[in-house]
Amino acid sequence: MNRRKALVVGIDTYACARLHNLKGCRNDALRMAELLSHRFDFEVARLLDGEASRENILTAMADLLDDLRPDDEVVFFFSGHGSRILSRRVGAIETLVPCDSFRANGPNRDITDREIFGWVMQLSRSTERVTLIIDACRAGGIVRDLEAVPRGVEPDSRGGILEDKIAFLDHQGFRGGLEMYPPVRPGVELDDRYVLVAACESDEFCRETTDPKTGLKHGLLSLYLSRALQSLHEPVSWFELCRELRSAIQTEHARQTLHLEGAVYREIFGVRELRPQPHATVIHHQGRELQLDAGAAHGLESGSAWRLFPVKASEPRAQILGRLTVTRVGASTSEARLTEQRNETTSKSLVGCRAFEERRPLDSRLRVLVDPQSPYTLPQENADLWLQPVESAAEADLVVRHLPPRSSTSSHDPLPGLGPLEKAHVAIVDSTGLSKAPARPWQSSRTARTVTRDLQTLARHRFLARLDHPNPQRSLASRVKAQLLAKPPGSQTWGELIDGDTVPLGSFLGLHLLRTDPASNPENHSPAGWPTLYAAVFDLGLAGAVSFVYPGRGRRIPWQSETLKIGFRADDAMRLDLPPELPFPGEPPFREQEETLVILLTTQWTDFNVWQQPGVGPVRSSGSPVRGILQRALNRPVQRDEPSIDLLAEQASWGVLRCRFRVVVG
Repeated sequence: MNRRKALVVGIDTYACARLHNLKGCRNDALRMAELLSHRFDFEVARLLDGEASRENILTAMADLLDDLRPDDEVVFFFSGHGSRILSRRVGAIETLVPCDSFRANGPNRDITDREIFGWVMQLSRSTERVTLIIDACRAGGIVRDLEAVPRGVEPDSRGGILEDKIAFLDHQGFRGGLEMYPPVRPGVELDDRYVLVAACESDEFCRETTDPKTGLKHGLLSLYLSRALQSLHEPVSWFELCRELRSAIQTEHARQTLHLEGAVYREIFGVRELRPQPHATVIHHQGRELQLDAGAAHGLESGSAWRLFPVKASEPRAQILGRLTVTRVGASTSEARLTEQRNETTSKSLVGCRAFEERRPLDSRLRVLVDPQSPYTLPQENADLWLQPVESAAEADLVVRHLPPRSSTSSHDPLPGLGPLEKAHVAIVDSTGLSKAPARPWQSSRTARTVTRDLQTLARHRFLARLDHPNPQRSLASRVKAQLLAKPPGSQTWGELIDGDTVPLGSFLGLHLLRTDPASNPENHSPAGWPTLYAAVFDLGLAGAVSFVYPGRGRRIPWQSETLKIGFRADDAMRLDLPPELPFPGEPPFREQEETLVILLTTQWTDFNVWQQPGVGPVRSSGSPVRGILQRALNRPVQRDEPSIDLLAEQASWGVLRCRFRVVVG
């Protein structure tokens, strides 16, 4: 039987006089420990105040590793100070501050993000059921009470203090390059190995509040999270729970934004993935006019039709509230109008309600011809959304072919490379007869669902491949230059790639983005004088899938300097690997094929997870981590009520850049 184990740490009192004592962290830890133990049957180890030294915390973490069994559930909870160590060699290192850590007047005993990352990687060799809950402050103006008394810990910039911080880094990983971390489990991506819930972002305040029932101080995250976990009565994903917590916390304090990343759709303290059907959320409502939290960068189109459902609907099976049509599409938000309402929909606020797309303009869909002899048919709802049935091969982008059982083959048979077939198969091919997805043996409804998913994946790939700004001169891409570089296997030298150059499998890719116009958005400048931009990178993969490469699932990283380098650090490395499904059965061995990186640029942060298909991993190698867990804890996706953007009226609100290259064997 799988066991549940937790380590809970809460620190109000610090030995160092320069580290201000806190008020609610011990209460947070006691409350969470009791909840995990009595409500969820965890075996809990607690470290409070003076018990929570660096040595004791690391020992307790090591004890969890030593006693771990496959697929055990592990929770690490920390409430206390957070800080940084500043290093000229590696930059800023995020830390958790034990009770015995000092600054200028004593030894720094912080626990670094790299050490926690190493611990999680070691845990994940046995289990992916790892949850980190961090209710901690970072340096630079973070406070933990509503009176805004500063309780941040200043960064420590003394030299040499990183040398002894190597707990759980028991190999050459961080010194020889993080990509050298050994793979944990075949097919397990970094973001699937853990769930991380953190109190706030790096540029926000982390607050305390008083529980009206007990009169005790608590961190906002700890209080709201413990209440929500206590009241759970049915399986819920972390995504759904934190979506509600984020709104509740921001109602009390608008500048504290809960962060969630990792396996966000995993059932809370469970193993199932409870992924909701893609949808948009209503963020503004007045009369019959609505605003949605998705735009052109997500694939929304003017004229598309949507069904409206209640706030918590995870899929369109609940009672429908009405229908709407998108009337104007912005970069990351859209405007819509109610075309049908039920139960006096317009008389109450629809903010938070969810819209599920049911039909989009014909010219944007993938045109599919289904072989009349095939048992497969396009489901009506999916045909309306991404796929358009056609009746002739001349009209079709793709054809779903029926392959009957055969004892032999000839060159005139479709996909002769498959050879003899004992069972009937269904195959998706292009106009030249080449496979675009693996041929599937027909097994009734299960195969039909798989073929439909294959077609939708290809449709998303095609849509993103064709996405362009309607006015190139106003596009943000006209103010950014992209340079693609590659480092071949065994080489230490990066070389620039010109559009269409060949790259061998196993190479590492790097992107160098250069801003050429600092005045492109003068109302949104960073302190350095550059406009704040956001970049998202997608890989249009060799197997026809879309992979989210940068900044990674659940990360919000503003770009506030002249240049942005992606892939050059060991912790965000991009390696070209051949997808395991290639070559498709019946196709010749893989030799060479075009691949594309798509860079979406926006002046406002937007959530691009809609493009990440379930089961599709990033272009990175599975053993290459992205960044330190604590650093990413403070850069999370957030939904805000932001003004709509008219793509034609707003100069440089978004843009698309592409880097094309050809992947070759050897």
